[in-house]
Amino acid sequence: MRKYFSKNLSSQIPVISWAIVDFSKTVYYVGVVGIFFPLWISNTHSMSDAVIGNTIAISMLITFLLAPFIGSISDQTGKRVPYLIFGILSCVIATFSLGFIQHIYVAICIFSIGLIAINLLDVIYNAMLFDVSEESNRAKISGFGAATGYSGAILAIILSILFTQGGNYIIGFRIVALTLFVLSIPAMLFIKEKKLLVTRSTSLFDSFFASYINFKKTFFGIIRARKDISTFLAAKFWYTCSVYTAQTFAVLYGVQTAGYSERQVQILVFLGTLIAIPSAYFLGILVGKFGSKVVLINMLSIWTLVLLIGVFLPDMNFDTRFLWIILTILCGISMSGIWVSDRPYMLDIIPESIIGQGFSVHSMSARLSSIIGPFSWGIISTTINLGQQAALMSLVVFSIIGLCFVFYIDKK
Repeated sequence: MRKYFSKNLSSQIPVISWAIVDFSKTVYYVGVVGIFFPLWISNTHSMSDAVIGNTIAISMLITFLLAPFIGSISDQTGKRVPYLIFGILSCVIATFSLGFIQHIYVAICIFSIGLIAINLLDVIYNAMLFDVSEESNRAKISGFGAATGYSGAILAIILSILFTQGGNYIIGFRIVALTLFVLSIPAMLFIKEKKLLVTRSTSLFDSFFASYINFKKTFFGIIRARKDISTFLAAKFWYTCSVYTAQTFAVLYGVQTAGYSERQVQILVFLGTLIAIPSAYFLGILVGKFGSKVVLINMLSIWTLVLLIGVFLPDMNFDTRFLWIILTILCGISMSGIWVSDRPYMLDIIPESIIGQGFSVHSMSARLSSIIGPFSWGIISTTINLGQQAALMSLVVFSIIGLCFVFYIDKK
């Protein structure tokens, strides 16, 4: 690690602390959003894909409305760590509380609060890459963070293997909540914000209202003046719509459509994660060498192919286990490559003075896709009853559209 980041141990501690947050967030996303919550809703309460998709879509809609203002407030105050702490604690308390709520719809609302909190946390976390890196090592640190993040999926899958077999999803919720809290403590203590130009000293109350005006000005300014940013945001919307929704419903698709047991699907996810961890780090190096656009195009191409084959594989009349293993490996490589090239590209094209607001716009594009993706899956799969394969095919279309936009990005 010293070879790539710094010979000074004190400067490595913030990098490690930042990456560990990615680890803990991944434990939550994979464990709670990707495994425990869908299986809890489906198996324990016998609810459909539409309930899962609509719950996530509504949560993402609220995140979509709040995310721009979180970033703008961060820029106004010049602070990020306090918002990081607040987001972590909100998610921890909400997730841990699920086991104490008897009414299912109240519990779904509590789950949504935790999901909103950790998604708003992403705005601050992504902007903190600026605090823990320099331009010369930013791509490598981003790759290191992504690789560390994927390691969190291993822990989440181990937890799911231990607790989902007996339907002990509530215990899983609580363990993930405690894991998120404990692993986020170093970031709360050791990450220091770099000093940026703050035009005036304002209270948090004043900053909140100022954020409306500042974000509107920034958003329309960069969209109109910077075609590369607007094109990238459009691309991100479509490919994130595909990736996020696939992550959310992968376990249910493997169990209900592909016909595998929960444990078999979890083993496949575990394999994909093992592939994604080293891939993320080495793809981060490739981003630094060849550029984010080249890596992003190649990874999106592989991802689209994986989804397309996954649509038709359940209908094959031969043993497809080997093909599922190959798809899992390619999935691990392509997903890690997409995220490794995403953040450095945004940092390349956004001015330093509006990093927080820039990542708010960046996050807004992702959150909008996180509304449309799960909602469309529920509509296609359950409401109009076309099934999960048709829903997966819609993600192939989303991915192709995103890939087309990436081809048109003019990075200067």
